[in-house]
Amino acid sequence: MDTRNPPSSPRVCFLTTSYPRWEGDFAGSFVCKFAEHLISSGSLVTVVAPHDVRMNSSSWSQATLHHFRYAFPARCQTLAYGDGMPDQISKNKFRLALLPGFLLSFSLNALKASTNSDIVQAFWSVSTPAGLLLKWMRKIPLVIHVWGSDTVLLRLPVLSWFFKRILFQANAIVCESFQFKKFLVDHGIDEACIEVIPNGIDLNRFAPGDRSLARKELGLDPDKKIIITVGRMIDCKGQRYLIDSLPFILRDEPSMQLVFVGDGKLRSSLEKQVQSLGLKERVMFAGTQDHAAIPKWLQSADVFALPSLRDGSPNVILEAMACGLPIVSTPVNGLSEMVRDGVNGLLVPPESSVELAGKINEVLKDPSLNNRLSKGALDTIANHYGTWNDQARKLLNLYKRILAEQNNS
Repeated sequence: MDTRNPPSSPRVCFLTTSYPRWEGDFAGSFVCKFAEHLISSGSLVTVVAPHDVRMNSSSWSQATLHHFRYAFPARCQTLAYGDGMPDQISKNKFRLALLPGFLLSFSLNALKASTNSDIVQAFWSVSTPAGLLLKWMRKIPLVIHVWGSDTVLLRLPVLSWFFKRILFQANAIVCESFQFKKFLVDHGIDEACIEVIPNGIDLNRFAPGDRSLARKELGLDPDKKIIITVGRMIDCKGQRYLIDSLPFILRDEPSMQLVFVGDGKLRSSLEKQVQSLGLKERVMFAGTQDHAAIPKWLQSADVFALPSLRDGSPNVILEAMACGLPIVSTPVNGLSEMVRDGVNGLLVPPESSVELAGKINEVLKDPSLNNRLSKGALDTIANHYGTWNDQARKLLNLYKRILAEQNNS
Protein backbone atom coordinates (compact mmCIF):
# COMPACT_ATOMS: atom_id res chain seq x y z
CA MET A 1 0.00 0.00 0.00
CA ASP A 2 1.26 3.45 -0.92
CA THR A 3 0.63 5.65 2.12
CA ARG A 4 2.43 8.77 0.92
CA ASN A 5 0.55 11.99 1.51
CA PRO A 6 -1.00 13.48 -1.64
CA PRO A 7 0.52 16.79 -2.80
CA SER A 8 -0.99 19.85 -1.13
CA SER A 9 -0.89 21.64 -4.50
CA PRO A 10 -1.54 19.03 -7.20
CA ARG A 11 -0.06 19.41 -10.66
CA VAL A 12 -3.06 19.36 -12.98
CA CYS A 13 -3.35 18.72 -16.71
CA PHE A 14 -6.44 20.27 -18.33
CA LEU A 15 -7.62 18.77 -21.63
CA THR A 16 -10.09 21.00 -23.44
CA THR A 17 -11.44 21.57 -26.93
CA SER A 18 -11.86 25.29 -26.26
CA TYR A 19 -9.62 27.81 -24.48
CA PRO A 20 -9.09 31.57 -24.87
CA ARG A 21 -6.88 32.26 -27.90
CA TRP A 22 -6.03 35.74 -26.72
CA GLU A 23 -6.65 37.76 -23.57
CA GLY A 24 -10.38 38.52 -23.30
CA ASP A 25 -11.47 35.79 -25.76
CA PHE A 26 -14.76 34.09 -24.81
CA ALA A 27 -13.73 30.63 -26.04
CA GLY A 28 -13.53 28.27 -23.06
CA SER A 29 -13.29 31.26 -20.72
CA PHE A 30 -14.66 29.30 -17.74
CA VAL A 31 -11.97 26.63 -18.19
CA CYS A 32 -9.43 29.46 -18.06
CA LYS A 33 -11.05 30.84 -14.90
CA PHE A 34 -10.75 27.47 -13.14
CA ALA A 35 -7.10 27.26 -14.23
CA GLU A 36 -6.24 30.77 -13.03
CA HIS A 37 -7.79 30.29 -9.61
CA LEU A 38 -6.22 26.86 -9.12
CA ILE A 39 -2.88 28.48 -9.91
CA SER A 40 -3.56 31.24 -7.36
CA SER A 41 -4.08 28.44 -4.80
CA GLY A 42 -0.61 27.09 -5.53
CA SER A 43 -1.34 24.41 -8.13
CA LEU A 44 0.55 24.08 -11.39
CA VAL A 45 -1.82 23.86 -14.35
CA THR A 46 -0.93 22.68 -17.84
CA VAL A 47 -3.56 23.17 -20.56
CA VAL A 48 -3.75 21.16 -23.79
CA ALA A 49 -6.06 22.78 -26.36
CA PRO A 50 -6.45 22.98 -30.15
CA HIS A 51 -4.34 25.40 -32.15
CA ASP A 52 -6.13 28.14 -34.07
CA VAL A 53 -4.72 30.30 -36.84
CA ARG A 54 -6.12 33.46 -35.20
CA MET A 55 -4.44 33.03 -31.82
CA ASN A 56 -1.60 35.30 -30.79
CA SER A 57 1.04 35.15 -28.07
CA SER A 58 0.15 33.12 -24.97
CA SER A 59 2.24 35.35 -22.71
CA TRP A 60 -0.97 36.60 -21.04
CA SER A 61 -1.77 33.12 -19.66
CA GLN A 62 -0.87 32.03 -16.15
CA ALA A 63 -1.16 28.37 -17.16
CA THR A 64 1.38 26.51 -19.29
CA LEU A 65 -0.28 26.17 -22.71
CA HIS A 66 0.21 23.39 -25.25
CA HIS A 67 -1.64 24.02 -28.52
CA PHE A 68 -1.85 21.00 -30.80
CA ARG A 69 -2.13 21.21 -34.57
CA TYR A 70 -4.37 18.73 -36.33
CA ALA A 71 -4.47 19.83 -39.98
CA PHE A 72 -2.10 21.44 -42.47
CA PRO A 73 -2.05 24.18 -43.56
CA ALA A 74 -3.25 25.78 -40.33
CA ARG A 75 -6.19 27.51 -42.05
CA CYS A 76 -7.74 24.04 -42.49
CA GLN A 77 -8.09 23.69 -38.71
CA THR A 78 -11.82 24.45 -38.65
CA LEU A 79 -13.15 21.79 -36.29
CA ALA A 80 -12.79 23.63 -32.98
CA TYR A 81 -13.76 27.12 -31.78
CA GLY A 82 -16.35 29.13 -33.72
CA ASP A 83 -19.80 28.09 -32.50
CA GLY A 84 -18.46 24.85 -31.03
CA MET A 85 -17.61 21.50 -32.63
CA PRO A 86 -21.20 20.26 -33.16
CA ASP A 87 -22.12 23.47 -34.98
CA GLN A 88 -18.87 23.53 -36.95
CA ILE A 89 -19.64 20.02 -38.21
CA SER A 90 -23.29 20.84 -38.93
CA LYS A 91 -22.13 23.73 -41.14
CA ASN A 92 -19.85 21.42 -43.12
CA LYS A 93 -20.10 17.63 -42.79
CA PHE A 94 -16.68 17.23 -44.46
CA ARG A 95 -15.15 18.52 -41.22
CA LEU A 96 -15.84 15.09 -39.73
CA ALA A 97 -12.84 13.93 -41.76
CA LEU A 98 -10.67 16.06 -39.45
CA LEU A 99 -11.83 14.24 -36.31
CA PRO A 100 -9.46 11.20 -36.40
CA GLY A 101 -6.41 13.45 -36.82
CA PHE A 102 -7.78 15.78 -34.15
CA LEU A 103 -8.14 12.95 -31.61
CA LEU A 104 -4.74 11.43 -32.45
CA SER A 105 -2.90 14.76 -32.19
CA PHE A 106 -4.82 15.61 -29.02
CA SER A 107 -3.79 12.32 -27.38
CA LEU A 108 -0.14 12.51 -28.40
CA ASN A 109 0.23 16.10 -27.22
CA ALA A 110 -1.61 15.30 -23.98
CA LEU A 111 0.89 12.50 -23.28
CA LYS A 112 3.79 14.87 -23.94
CA ALA A 113 2.36 17.68 -21.79
CA SER A 114 1.37 15.53 -18.80
CA THR A 115 4.79 14.10 -17.92
CA ASN A 116 4.79 15.58 -14.40
CA SER A 117 1.02 15.78 -13.77
CA ASP A 118 -0.64 14.30 -10.69
CA ILE A 119 -4.19 14.38 -12.09
CA VAL A 120 -5.92 15.02 -15.42
CA GLN A 121 -9.21 16.83 -16.00
CA ALA A 122 -10.99 16.47 -19.37
CA PHE A 123 -13.51 19.15 -20.35
CA TRP A 124 -16.27 18.10 -22.79
CA SER A 125 -16.79 14.65 -24.25
CA VAL A 126 -14.31 15.00 -27.13
CA SER A 127 -11.47 15.41 -24.61
CA THR A 128 -12.31 12.22 -22.73
CA PRO A 129 -10.53 9.65 -24.96
CA ALA A 130 -7.24 11.54 -24.45
CA GLY A 131 -8.04 11.76 -20.73
CA LEU A 132 -8.61 8.03 -20.49
CA LEU A 133 -5.32 7.37 -22.32
CA LEU A 134 -3.49 9.51 -19.75
CA LYS A 135 -5.13 7.61 -16.91
CA TRP A 136 -3.90 4.32 -18.34
CA MET A 137 -0.44 5.44 -19.49
CA ARG A 138 0.45 7.89 -16.72
CA LYS A 139 -1.35 5.98 -13.94
CA ILE A 140 -2.98 9.19 -12.74
CA PRO A 141 -6.63 9.84 -11.77
CA LEU A 142 -9.11 11.16 -14.33
CA VAL A 143 -11.76 13.81 -13.65
CA ILE A 144 -14.30 14.41 -16.43
CA HIS A 145 -16.10 17.76 -16.58
CA VAL A 146 -19.31 17.49 -18.62
CA TRP A 147 -21.51 20.29 -19.98
CA GLY A 148 -24.97 20.60 -21.46
CA SER A 149 -23.78 19.86 -25.00
CA ASP A 150 -22.52 16.45 -23.82
CA THR A 151 -26.07 15.30 -23.11
CA VAL A 152 -26.53 14.85 -26.88
CA LEU A 153 -24.11 11.89 -26.83
CA LEU A 154 -26.01 10.22 -24.01
CA ARG A 155 -29.18 10.34 -26.12
CA LEU A 156 -27.63 8.64 -29.16
CA PRO A 157 -27.68 4.81 -28.92
CA VAL A 158 -24.22 3.87 -30.26
CA LEU A 159 -22.27 6.95 -29.11
CA SER A 160 -23.97 6.76 -25.71
CA TRP A 161 -22.55 3.27 -25.16
CA PHE A 162 -18.99 4.41 -25.91
CA PHE A 163 -19.24 7.64 -23.91
CA LYS A 164 -20.63 5.84 -20.86
CA ARG A 165 -17.78 3.30 -21.00
CA ILE A 166 -15.38 6.25 -20.62
CA LEU A 167 -17.46 7.92 -17.90
CA PHE A 168 -17.44 4.66 -15.92
CA GLN A 169 -13.61 4.83 -15.87
CA ALA A 170 -13.47 8.32 -14.37
CA ASN A 171 -12.47 8.83 -10.74
CA ALA A 172 -15.01 11.66 -10.61
CA ILE A 173 -17.45 13.42 -12.91
CA VAL A 174 -18.09 17.14 -12.46
CA CYS A 175 -21.28 18.78 -13.73
CA GLU A 176 -22.80 22.23 -13.33
CA SER A 177 -26.21 21.58 -11.74
CA PHE A 178 -28.24 19.08 -9.73
CA GLN A 179 -30.63 18.79 -12.67
CA PHE A 180 -27.67 17.65 -14.79
CA LYS A 181 -26.61 15.24 -12.04
CA LYS A 182 -30.07 13.65 -12.10
CA PHE A 183 -29.81 13.30 -15.88
CA LEU A 184 -26.50 11.45 -15.51
CA VAL A 185 -27.87 9.17 -12.79
CA ASP A 186 -30.91 8.40 -14.97
CA HIS A 187 -28.45 7.28 -17.67
CA GLY A 188 -26.68 4.82 -15.39
CA ILE A 189 -23.85 6.90 -13.89
CA ASP A 190 -23.07 6.18 -10.23
CA GLU A 191 -24.40 9.06 -8.13
CA ALA A 192 -21.48 8.78 -5.70
CA CYS A 193 -19.08 9.56 -8.54
CA ILE A 194 -20.74 12.86 -9.49
CA GLU A 195 -19.78 16.25 -8.04
CA VAL A 196 -21.87 19.36 -8.68
CA ILE A 197 -19.59 22.40 -9.05
CA PRO A 198 -21.23 25.34 -10.85
CA ASN A 199 -19.14 27.96 -12.57
CA GLY A 200 -18.04 30.89 -10.47
CA ILE A 201 -18.73 34.60 -10.80
CA ASP A 202 -16.32 37.52 -10.67
CA LEU A 203 -18.24 39.59 -8.12
CA ASN A 204 -15.68 42.39 -8.26
CA ARG A 205 -16.77 43.07 -11.85
CA PHE A 206 -20.33 41.78 -12.05
CA ALA A 207 -22.30 43.90 -9.61
CA PRO A 208 -25.05 46.54 -9.78
CA GLY A 209 -23.77 49.76 -11.35
CA ASP A 210 -24.84 53.22 -12.37
CA ARG A 211 -27.28 52.60 -15.25
CA SER A 212 -27.15 56.17 -16.56
CA LEU A 213 -23.35 56.20 -16.58
CA ALA A 214 -23.21 52.80 -18.31
CA ARG A 215 -25.59 54.01 -21.04
CA LYS A 216 -23.61 57.19 -21.54
CA GLU A 217 -20.36 55.24 -21.95
CA LEU A 218 -21.98 52.79 -24.39
CA GLY A 219 -23.85 55.41 -26.36
CA LEU A 220 -27.30 54.08 -25.43
CA ASP A 221 -30.47 56.16 -25.09
CA PRO A 222 -30.85 57.21 -21.43
CA ASP A 223 -34.66 57.24 -21.61
CA LYS A 224 -35.47 53.90 -23.25
CA LYS A 225 -36.37 50.66 -21.51
CA ILE A 226 -33.59 48.28 -22.52
CA ILE A 227 -33.94 44.51 -22.87
CA ILE A 228 -30.59 42.79 -23.19
CA THR A 229 -29.52 39.30 -24.18
CA VAL A 230 -25.93 38.07 -24.28
CA GLY A 231 -24.65 34.94 -25.97
CA ARG A 232 -23.96 33.09 -29.19
CA MET A 233 -26.56 33.45 -31.91
CA ILE A 234 -27.46 29.80 -32.39
CA ASP A 235 -30.75 27.91 -32.72
CA CYS A 236 -30.97 26.61 -29.16
CA LYS A 237 -30.88 30.13 -27.65
CA GLY A 238 -34.30 30.97 -29.15
CA GLN A 239 -33.40 34.54 -30.15
CA ARG A 240 -35.88 34.49 -33.05
CA TYR A 241 -38.74 34.19 -30.56
CA LEU A 242 -37.42 37.21 -28.69
CA ILE A 243 -37.51 39.24 -31.92
CA ASP A 244 -41.03 37.95 -32.67
CA SER A 245 -42.11 39.20 -29.24
CA LEU A 246 -41.11 42.81 -29.95
CA PRO A 247 -44.32 43.98 -31.70
CA PHE A 248 -46.30 42.80 -28.67
CA ILE A 249 -43.89 44.51 -26.25
CA LEU A 250 -44.08 47.76 -28.20
CA ARG A 251 -47.87 47.94 -27.76
CA ASP A 252 -47.39 48.50 -24.02
CA GLU A 253 -43.85 49.88 -23.94
CA PRO A 254 -43.21 52.10 -26.99
CA SER A 255 -39.86 53.31 -25.62
CA MET A 256 -38.33 49.82 -25.67
CA GLN A 257 -34.99 48.85 -27.21
CA LEU A 258 -33.54 45.34 -27.56
CA VAL A 259 -29.76 44.89 -27.43
CA PHE A 260 -28.02 41.74 -28.68
CA VAL A 261 -24.47 41.23 -27.39
CA GLY A 262 -22.72 38.38 -29.16
CA ASP A 263 -22.40 36.84 -32.58
CA GLY A 264 -22.91 33.54 -34.33
CA LYS A 265 -24.17 31.70 -37.38
CA LEU A 266 -27.73 33.09 -37.02
CA ARG A 267 -26.81 36.76 -36.92
CA SER A 268 -27.58 37.40 -40.59
CA SER A 269 -30.99 35.70 -40.41
CA LEU A 270 -31.84 37.53 -37.17
CA GLU A 271 -30.95 40.86 -38.75
CA LYS A 272 -33.19 40.02 -41.73
CA GLN A 273 -36.00 39.07 -39.33
CA VAL A 274 -35.69 42.45 -37.59
CA GLN A 275 -35.74 44.27 -40.92
CA SER A 276 -38.79 42.34 -42.15
CA LEU A 277 -40.69 43.42 -39.01
CA GLY A 278 -39.69 47.05 -39.55
CA LEU A 279 -37.85 47.12 -36.21
CA LYS A 280 -34.37 48.15 -37.30
CA GLU A 281 -34.48 51.26 -35.10
CA ARG A 282 -35.57 49.20 -32.10
CA VAL A 283 -32.85 46.54 -32.15
CA MET A 284 -29.11 46.95 -31.68
CA PHE A 285 -26.65 44.24 -32.71
CA ALA A 286 -23.59 45.09 -30.63
CA GLY A 287 -21.59 42.09 -31.85
CA THR A 288 -18.93 40.24 -29.90
CA GLN A 289 -17.60 42.25 -26.98
CA ASP A 290 -14.52 41.72 -24.87
CA HIS A 291 -15.51 39.88 -21.70
CA ALA A 292 -14.23 42.81 -19.64
CA ALA A 293 -16.93 45.01 -21.22
CA ILE A 294 -19.88 42.69 -20.44
CA PRO A 295 -20.59 44.08 -16.93
CA LYS A 296 -21.12 47.55 -18.41
CA TRP A 297 -23.62 46.20 -20.97
CA LEU A 298 -25.54 44.35 -18.27
CA GLN A 299 -25.56 47.37 -15.96
CA SER A 300 -27.11 49.45 -18.75
CA ALA A 301 -30.23 47.26 -19.04
CA ASP A 302 -33.62 46.97 -17.33
CA VAL A 303 -34.18 43.24 -17.89
CA PHE A 304 -32.26 40.23 -19.20
CA ALA A 305 -34.02 37.84 -21.60
CA LEU A 306 -32.95 34.33 -22.63
CA PRO A 307 -35.76 32.30 -24.27
CA SER A 308 -33.69 29.13 -24.78
CA LEU A 309 -35.13 26.01 -26.38
CA ARG A 310 -32.47 23.93 -24.65
CA ASP A 311 -29.47 24.99 -22.62
CA GLY A 312 -27.07 24.05 -19.89
CA SER A 313 -26.47 26.42 -16.99
CA PRO A 314 -25.24 29.51 -18.85
CA ASN A 315 -22.90 31.63 -16.79
CA VAL A 316 -24.31 34.82 -18.28
CA ILE A 317 -27.49 34.23 -16.25
CA LEU A 318 -25.44 34.33 -13.05
CA GLU A 319 -23.57 37.40 -14.27
CA ALA A 320 -26.84 39.18 -15.10
CA MET A 321 -28.27 38.33 -11.67
CA ALA A 322 -25.07 39.54 -10.00
CA CYS A 323 -25.69 42.88 -11.75
CA GLY A 324 -29.19 42.93 -10.22
CA LEU A 325 -31.10 42.25 -13.43
CA PRO A 326 -34.47 40.47 -13.37
CA ILE A 327 -34.44 37.45 -15.70
CA VAL A 328 -37.10 36.38 -18.19
CA SER A 329 -36.31 32.91 -19.47
CA THR A 330 -37.56 29.37 -20.10
CA PRO A 331 -37.58 26.41 -17.69
CA VAL A 332 -35.34 24.17 -19.81
CA ASN A 333 -32.48 22.04 -18.51
CA GLY A 334 -30.21 23.91 -16.05
CA LEU A 335 -32.18 27.16 -16.43
CA SER A 336 -35.02 25.60 -14.43
CA GLU A 337 -32.63 25.38 -11.47
CA MET A 338 -31.11 28.84 -11.85
CA VAL A 339 -34.22 30.95 -12.50
CA ARG A 340 -36.97 30.67 -9.88
CA ASP A 341 -40.28 31.95 -11.15
CA GLY A 342 -41.43 34.99 -9.18
CA VAL A 343 -38.24 35.03 -7.07
CA ASN A 344 -35.37 36.16 -9.29
CA GLY A 345 -37.15 36.14 -12.65
CA LEU A 346 -40.17 35.05 -14.65
CA LEU A 347 -40.46 31.86 -16.70
CA VAL A 348 -42.32 31.24 -19.94
CA PRO A 349 -42.67 28.11 -22.10
CA PRO A 350 -40.19 27.76 -24.98
CA GLU A 351 -41.28 29.02 -28.43
CA SER A 352 -43.89 31.34 -26.91
CA SER A 353 -43.33 34.86 -28.22
CA VAL A 354 -46.65 36.27 -26.96
CA GLU A 355 -46.13 34.98 -23.39
CA LEU A 356 -42.51 36.13 -23.52
CA ALA A 357 -43.67 39.63 -24.44
CA GLY A 358 -46.21 39.61 -21.61
CA LYS A 359 -43.64 38.70 -18.96
CA ILE A 360 -41.09 41.23 -20.24
CA ASN A 361 -43.75 43.93 -20.16
CA GLU A 362 -44.67 43.00 -16.59
CA VAL A 363 -41.08 43.59 -15.52
CA LEU A 364 -40.72 46.82 -17.52
CA LYS A 365 -44.00 48.39 -16.38
CA ASP A 366 -44.15 47.33 -12.72
CA PRO A 367 -41.35 48.98 -10.66
CA SER A 368 -42.21 47.00 -7.52
CA LEU A 369 -41.97 43.69 -9.41
CA ASN A 370 -38.73 44.79 -11.04
CA ASN A 371 -37.24 45.73 -7.67
CA ARG A 372 -38.41 42.49 -6.02
CA LEU A 373 -36.94 40.30 -8.77
CA SER A 374 -33.74 42.35 -8.77
CA LYS A 375 -33.34 41.79 -5.02
CA GLY A 376 -34.15 38.11 -5.49
CA ALA A 377 -31.44 37.85 -8.17
CA LEU A 378 -28.83 39.37 -5.84
CA ASP A 379 -29.96 37.11 -2.98
CA THR A 380 -29.69 34.05 -5.25
CA ILE A 381 -26.07 34.88 -6.06
CA ALA A 382 -25.21 35.59 -2.44
CA ASN A 383 -26.83 32.43 -1.04
CA HIS A 384 -26.45 29.76 -3.74
CA TYR A 385 -23.41 30.56 -5.88
CA GLY A 386 -19.79 31.44 -5.28
CA THR A 387 -16.84 33.28 -6.71
CA TRP A 388 -14.40 31.59 -9.06
CA ASN A 389 -12.07 31.24 -6.10
CA ASP A 390 -14.78 29.40 -4.13
CA GLN A 391 -15.51 27.00 -7.00
CA ALA A 392 -11.84 26.38 -7.74
CA ARG A 393 -11.35 25.53 -4.06
CA LYS A 394 -14.09 22.88 -4.38
CA LEU A 395 -12.28 21.45 -7.40
CA LEU A 396 -8.96 21.46 -5.52
CA ASN A 397 -10.55 19.64 -2.56
CA LEU A 398 -11.92 17.04 -4.98
CA TYR A 399 -8.43 16.49 -6.41
CA LYS A 400 -6.95 16.07 -2.94
CA ARG A 401 -9.62 13.56 -1.94
CA ILE A 402 -9.12 11.49 -5.10
CA LEU A 403 -5.32 11.50 -4.73
CA ALA A 404 -5.60 10.52 -1.05
CA GLU A 405 -7.90 7.63 -1.96
CA GLN A 406 -5.46 6.51 -4.66
CA ASN A 407 -2.46 6.67 -2.32
CA ASN A 408 -4.30 4.65 0.32
CA SER A 409 -5.55 1.95 -2.05
